[in-house]
Amino acid sequence: MRIGLLRTWCGGRYLPFWRVFLQELGLELVEADQGAEADLEVCGPIRRVLGEVQSLKRRVDYLLLPDLQLGVESLRGGGQCPWLASLETALRFQVPDLPPLLRVPGELGPQLMSQAVEIGQLLTQNPPLVRRAWERSRYLLHPPAPSASLGRGIGIVAQPYIREDPTLQGGVEEALRARGLHPLWPSLEPARLREEGLKSGVRLDLPTDLELAGASWYFARSGSVEGIVYLSANRCDPIPSLARKLARSLTKPWAFLVVGEDWSEPLGRLVQELSMR
Repeated sequence: MRIGLLRTWCGGRYLPFWRVFLQELGLELVEADQGAEADLEVCGPIRRVLGEVQSLKRRVDYLLLPDLQLGVESLRGGGQCPWLASLETALRFQVPDLPPLLRVPGELGPQLMSQAVEIGQLLTQNPPLVRRAWERSRYLLHPPAPSASLGRGIGIVAQPYIREDPTLQGGVEEALRARGLHPLWPSLEPARLREEGLKSGVRLDLPTDLELAGASWYFARSGSVEGIVYLSANRCDPIPSLARKLARSLTKPWAFLVVGEDWSEPLGRLVQELSMR
């Protein structure tokens, strides 16, 4: 039996456990084609997801699909985008002949035990094998904390699927360094970022939005952060509005960047504002 794995959409968060667990069950894992993208008028991250799903759908018996919203439903913020509100629903509508989906939380934790056992039993019908696979992979449910960004610099705020995939960031780190600015990413775990997001003053529900708001709030209070850059994918309508709401309360210089657009003007303005402080 073959299980398809996406490379994008925060794969680094949940795949370390599921890859080992499924292998311990004796299943064949099939990775999505590297760099696959669909030719559709949607944002870059969703083009990547669609391209990977298309590359897998005829080669696998099941597709492992992460739920970055952790079961939360909302029409606020990113919930206005159907792909962010429910990736599974949007895929079922957009992709014909989709293989059966194994939906799993987009992050790891000890609460996964019952779901892992359920999926293992569905795929193998072998309880002793499932128990052995669980015992051999459960240590991976506690990922290491993100590495801390050192020094003073510019905090980068983005949705988690962009923050954790350098190929979707449009070269923002290089663009900042080229202007003598040191890029910083939030060093808090996802759950901590969501807690910070609840303090931002903007009413949000979706975990991905709360992480974005949490990064903004975290950087706004950090003495080592001189300014903030909000980074968004192109054609991602709810995010620019959300970023500007978060920026209203800032006392630090900030810029809004869209991947694929010319950043000369907003970054030039940011450098000028920083030089006046």
